[in-house]
Amino acid sequence: RQILRKEIRCPGEFYIDADILRTQTVDLSETGIRLQTERPIQVMMRIQVDNKELERNASLVWARRTKDGKMEYGLEFSSDPDADKENKAF
Repeated sequence: RQILRKEIRCPGEFYIDADILRTQTVDLSETGIRLQTERPIQVMMRIQVDNKELERNASLVWARRTKDGKMEYGLEFSSDPDADKENKAF
């Protein structure tokens, strides 16, 4: 990683882009499927940090299941200079 991360726990939500994405199947089994898309799945992030609501567009980069069965998602913020100035909590 090139950018320092700070651990933060705060409530949030994200909205998945409602577009229909064309996919290519990579592999298939009885329990799942791996797909490829031409572009990342887009989401809108909204989180509460220190009583301030922050919104950012982001791309889904990775997903994985934790040992306790929850899901974790890695999202990359879209380049938005105005949002970068406004959202200094990151």
